[in-house]
Amino acid sequence: MTSTTTSTTKTVTIFRGRPGSGKTTAATKYLGGETPCEADTFFVKGGKFCYVGYKVPEAHKWCQSECRRKMEAETEKIAVSNTFVKLWEMKPYVEMAQEFGYEIRFVEIVATNSADRELDAFDLSKRTQNSGHNVPEKAITDMKYKWEKTLPSTDDMIEAVLKSSIPPSIRK
Repeated sequence: MTSTTTSTTKTVTIFRGRPGSGKTTAATKYLGGETPCEADTFFVKGGKFCYVGYKVPEAHKWCQSECRRKMEAETEKIAVSNTFVKLWEMKPYVEMAQEFGYEIRFVEIVATNSADRELDAFDLSKRTQNSGHNVPEKAITDMKYKWEKTLPSTDDMIEAVLKSSIPPSIRK
C-alpha cells in the first residue's frame, strides 16, 4: 500500500536590487499578482507614491510588521522586496523566517538591456521616474558601490546575514 502525503513548505523570498531594477515586478509576479511586503508601500497614499525621507526608518519597521503579520497568519508564500544594499538590512526578515519556520530564499534582481548588459545608474534612474519614485542617479550609483553581494549558497547567505550587524551610527 502506497501512501502519499502532501507537504507544504512555507517560504519567504527576499528580493533585492537597486531602484528601477524590477524588484516589485518580479516579486508581484512570483506572488501571482499579490503585493509583496515593501517599505515603499508605506509611502503610497491614495494610489500615489509620496516619499518622505525622514520616514524611511518608520517605513522599514512597518514593512517588517507586515511580514510578521503574514508569518503569524502562516501565509505559505511571502515576498519581501526592498533594495537591501547591506546584509544587515535583511536580518530582521531572516530572523523572523527562522522563528516561524519559513524556508528562506534570496533573489538579486539586476536590470539588463537588450545586449544583456547591466543597466547603469542613469538608465535605472530614468526607470524610477516611470514609477513616480524619482531616485536620483547619484543615489543609485552610491548604492552600487556600497552593495554587499549575494552569496551563491543560501546557507552561506543566511549565515552572513545573521552575523551582520547594524552600524552604530544607525542603531537607535
